[in-house]
Amino acid sequence: MSFVQWLAALKKSLTGAHNLVDWLTVGADNCLVCNGMIRGESQHDRTAKGLLYLRQSLCHRCRESIPWINRVECPHCGRDMNCEDCKRQPNRHFRLNRSAVAYDAVMRSWLAMYKYRGLERLGPALAEMLCPVYERLTEAAGGRWDAMTYVPISDIRAEERGFNQSAAMAEYVSKRYGIPLHSLLKRTRHTEKMSFKTRTQRLRDAQGLFAPREAGFQELRANHPLHIGEKAMNILLVDDIFTTGSTADACSKALQAGARLLDTEACIYVLTWARS
Repeated sequence: MSFVQWLAALKKSLTGAHNLVDWLTVGADNCLVCNGMIRGESQHDRTAKGLLYLRQSLCHRCRESIPWINRVECPHCGRDMNCEDCKRQPNRHFRLNRSAVAYDAVMRSWLAMYKYRGLERLGPALAEMLCPVYERLTEAAGGRWDAMTYVPISDIRAEERGFNQSAAMAEYVSKRYGIPLHSLLKRTRHTEKMSFKTRTQRLRDAQGLFAPREAGFQELRANHPLHIGEKAMNILLVDDIFTTGSTADACSKALQAGARLLDTEACIYVLTWARS
């Protein structure tokens, strides 16, 4: 075989190999979490059918590791087991909370990648996980939302992370479902991370931690003049994690105070990504 013939044969074999690789990876991409290959959907895939972005951005193995909360044991906080916190505090300022997933070790690692390690491109996938539980919560609220808002973070925390994960999740859901999003809350002081605190410390630190943002409520009045004062508003509060409910309760109390600035009342519902 001449050199020219050998070169032609080598080129043909390489071209065939390249085409084979292309054929094996048609429609494939890399998983946002594990960087593995995303292939076709398995017939055993438990991901909710409407969550297209999850199917396009996470591999089958990662999707199957999501601990969806499909059965609610506590009707108030949405936990899938008996809840001692709600037994201790039966009269809280929010109507009810619903969470998408249980906060297990896998979800903890995903949230850490997003919040602390700069993997912001994981944000839309986490936010889309809220969609099925949002739809169930909307039914519980009578199908009406006057506003959506989120738990604010301190300036120090915003400078550390560069973004507010709760605001980002709320914005995703707001755009997907066409719900008006307003900044209705402000923090009165900076606190250390709640994840490092005991239940008692969480309850103590949440006292007076949030206040209504008057400018936000005035914007709400301007955008929804027909509803204000005629009936109690339905406000959806978004946060990433529900632990003891102290943050949700403190925020809900502040939101109700803000509604009174508009001479009306507010029913607060809470939507969280994870229930610990």
